[in-house]
Amino acid sequence: MRTLGFFGLGAMGSGMAANLSRAGFTVLGWDLSDAARTAHREKGGTIAEPSSIFGQAEAIVASLPSSDAFVRFCRETALPSCRPGLLIINTGTVSPPSIRELAEQFAGCGASLIDAPVTGGVGGAAEGNLRFFLSGQPKACDQARALLEAMGDPRFLQYCGAAGAGQVVKGVNQLAMGLINAALIESVAFGVNAGIEPGLLAELVGGDQGWRRLLRGVCEQAGAGTAGTLGVKAGQYPYFLEEAEARGFRLPITEALNRFLADKDACIQEANRMSPSYWNELVSR
Repeated sequence: MRTLGFFGLGAMGSGMAANLSRAGFTVLGWDLSDAARTAHREKGGTIAEPSSIFGQAEAIVASLPSSDAFVRFCRETALPSCRPGLLIINTGTVSPPSIRELAEQFAGCGASLIDAPVTGGVGGAAEGNLRFFLSGQPKACDQARALLEAMGDPRFLQYCGAAGAGQVVKGVNQLAMGLINAALIESVAFGVNAGIEPGLLAELVGGDQGWRRLLRGVCEQAGAGTAGTLGVKAGQYPYFLEEAEARGFRLPITEALNRFLADKDACIQEANRMSPSYWNELVSR
């Protein structure tokens, strides 16, 4: 397997595609952005039209910015173009029920959907040390391992189970980061709204280890006027709430935070999408 298609050459995808090129794969890329396509060429990749990519590639990698974008890509482009033996590898965060449904549809035409969301950020994508949460048919996942290792750290390329399991593990990752941030932001906002200076909170409640170090960081950003840029992964809560509903369990904290932020202005860039600022909503009320 040496010829790959790559859809989504943005902040994450550009670095991942470049590492595949450096590893000796022929990477046929596509992105809606002219600048992204130009950057891909400059890093050793080739730009091709989607129809040409599906005609040549043995595997397709998608790094798209949202669950809706990936589902739309599959329904409008990948499924109509799929053929027996083709691997479709998703590296983005997508609702687990959507992944399970799409996996069945690809299996119906003899192709395999590999669910492999990543964590590690833009730096990890550029440096090739991403963590992949790998799920899908075991044989297909084994076939994709070499190309995934070109983009990530083999120590953290672990099989999680059937299609959708990778997204559940990614959900644990995202909710842990987001809800911890939300708790810290709300705690500091409580003190600031009640008249306590962020610097004093940092000195008296912050510290050098554990949660006190994290809280001190939020206090310092509040003092510098940059706490509004802190994210809580709000744009992805609906994906994980959809899975909880499908499985018949509750996520009360996530539900409450999702309701609070649902109609708020999306003003900060987080996880390749615009999201509300929890800090701004708390301190401006």
